[in-house]
Amino acid sequence: MQSLLKTVKNEIKNIINRI
Repeated sequence: MQSLLKTVKNEIKNIINRI
């Protein structure tokens, strides 16, 4: 479960970086 949370957080960071 912690791994999934880390992946979601990473994807959110990626989206913010893309903007």
